[in-house]
Amino acid sequence: MNIRPPFRWAVLALTLACTPDAPRDTGSPWLTDSDFVVAGLADDADSSEVLAMLGEPDSIISIPDPDEPDIELLAWVYPDLGVALADDGLRYGITLTGQAAVTARGLRPGDSVTRVLELYGRPPRRMAAAWDYIATDDPNGLHVMRVGLEGDRVSWIFLGWLLE
Repeated sequence: MNIRPPFRWAVLALTLACTPDAPRDTGSPWLTDSDFVVAGLADDADSSEVLAMLGEPDSIISIPDPDEPDIELLAWVYPDLGVALADDGLRYGITLTGQAAVTARGLRPGDSVTRVLELYGRPPRRMAAAWDYIATDDPNGLHVMRVGLEGDRVSWIFLGWLLE
């Protein structure tokens, strides 16, 4: 009776089972500072830097701060994005609404959910119509990229700080 062939198959099966996973072809779901740069604007850009990079906005929207109703928050609206500014003039968020606007990793409104997963992997937080990817520098999970979804497509992308 020859025992060697089954032994060889067992060794081969064990070797394949212990082989490390193939490299993933998806990006990291954790964001760094470079992920928040959009249209040449750093995450902490102020209103003068926004004007220098994007020019005068098409329109300006003013809304009361939900935490402090006496303070107005501004959103400068451009053709494919909106820049949200705090009362001190610092950018706290940018929302991509058109296909000409793109994240640092190459995601844009209109892309598929598959494309999101390729670039960013599985989101740490999921809601029915949005996925959150969280910055590594914020233990509270408020510094995010929130991807708005309609069906299997990206409808908008917000990068910045969520209001508490």
